[in-house]
This record gives sequence, C-alpha cells and structure tokens, in this order.
Amino acid sequence: MVPFGPGDRAGLGASGPAMPATIDSAVDDLSALLSHTGNGACVLVGHSWGGMLAQLVAWAQPKLIAELVLVDPAHEDFQPWTIRAAEAVLTWPSVLRRAVGSADRSLREQAAQEAGKRSGDPRVQGLLVEAEMACNAHEYQTRTSTAESRLLRTHVPAVRRLRACSQLPDVPVVVLSATRGLPKGLRTRWTSLQAQIAATTVRGEHVVVPDAAHYIHDSQPGAVTTSVLTVVDLARDGQASQ
Repeated sequence: MVPFGPGDRAGLGASGPAMPATIDSAVDDLSALLSHTGNGACVLVGHSWGGMLAQLVAWAQPKLIAELVLVDPAHEDFQPWTIRAAEAVLTWPSVLRRAVGSADRSLREQAAQEAGKRSGDPRVQGLLVEAEMACNAHEYQTRTSTAESRLLRTHVPAVRRLRACSQLPDVPVVVLSATRGLPKGLRTRWTSLQAQIAATTVRGEHVVVPDAAHYIHDSQPGAVTTSVLTVVDLARDGQASQ
C-alpha cells in the first residue's frame, strides 16, 4: 500500500526541483515510486490533490493499481473561482494567525484539543500534538497547497481531455467525501463531482463521511482506516485467487 497526499514533492513546498513541476512530471514521479516500492500492483490512497494525482496515474499506468481509496479528492471542474474560494476558506485562519504572531500557540492548542479526543494516554497525546505541529506549523505547507491548486488550474483543459477519454482500471475504488469546512454550496458541488468519480466504474463506492472536514484522515480517521483495510483485504483475496 502506498499513501499519497500533500508534501514536498518535486517542484512543491521546500523541495529543490531541477525543473518546474507539471502534471506529467508529477505522474511520472508517482509512477516511478510505485514501480520501485511496490511488489506488483499497489493499493493507492490519495488525499485532496493526491487523490487527483492517483486518478491520473491510474489512467496512465493501470497495471500499477490494485485498488484506489480517494480521500476528498480534488477535481478539475471544482474551479476556477471555486478552487480559489476553497483555498481562501482553508488557509485564511493560518494566514491570520501568522500575521498576529500566534500561529504556533494556536496550532498547538488546537492540536492538543484534538489529541485529547483521540486518546486518554498523555504520551500518545503528546506524540499526536508533535506530529500535527511537524506537518502544519510551517509556512511552506500553505505555499505547497496553493502551488498544487495552481498546478491543477493550469492543466485543467488537459485533465478534462484525459478524463473524457480514460477509464479507471477495473479495481475497487472508494471515494470519501467530507461534509464540513466549506460553505454549503461549494461543499455540495465538490461532493457531487466526487460521486461522479465513483460512478465511472462498476466497482466504485462513494461514501459521505458525517462530521468530517477536508482532512478526513484527521477528523474522522476511522472512516479512512476502514476503507483502506477493506480494499487491502480485497487485494489480498484477489492475489490469493490467482
């Protein structure tokens, strides 16, 4: 299984690429990673932009994919102004906190509250807080998310053409949708597009996760865990029957 989501991939965040990132370079990078680390076809889990990229790889290299779990995946038709509005909603709190110099304190307090909901063990709570701070307390994380959205917007026509002439491989596909974190109209539109992804394959399943924000694996980790374990079992059963 190879999880794929936000991070400092080539051309994004704090990485130092040899050339600017493009859709093709991103697909090539992930395909190379799957080929190098996987033992045959992989269970690929992608969140947000990673979910869009997982689809691009599945279209281009279907033999690399055993199962797909797409966690609130991006979609080329959730744009152009809708993506910009979503970016603003998702990023303005952190921008404001940085402006007034309270980012670290505010993020740590929020992380501590969330950690307390997930575990009663102080040691586990401390580890969860530090993990959250390591992932989200850096300004380049916001730059990475913005760059990813800009990259998708730039290549919208190309992605639309690919979707029109491509099919996901005949494997189980689970698409998870969040329910909060955006204005209702934007969330409804995004969820509708995500449902369409699942509907393109007879083995697709669309799951709307109650009380889940965009980072479903953070706000409702059990929903993601259940989906991943389900498709992993399906992949193992498929290998055993061959």
